Amino acid sequence: CLIFFPDAFSPNGDGKNEIFEGFSECEFLVYQLQIFDRWGEVIFEAIDPKKGWDGRLKEVPLPNAVYAYRLKYQRKTDAAIFSKYGSVLLIK
Repeated sequence: CLIFFPDAFSPNGDGKNEIFEGFSECEFLVYQLQIFDRWGEVIFEAIDPKKGWDGRLKEVPLPNAVYAYRLKYQRKTDAAIFSKYGSVLLIK
């Protein structure tokens, strides 16, 4: 059971790649996705795997940049909690 995240997304209103979200067929007991700015501040957080980031902070669109993410998760089939780290390019 794998979790995939895109390397980039473009929330520009064209209906394509508007949301940064993970793709998986896993069922989760624990799911916590956090997005960080370049100073390490959390700018987005979700505990629902179906909720993704739209490239905004408090309804204000953020600039083109690379943002870090961290996912902490526990699959229904595992006792352990795992972490996945990466980065995503926000392009408008």
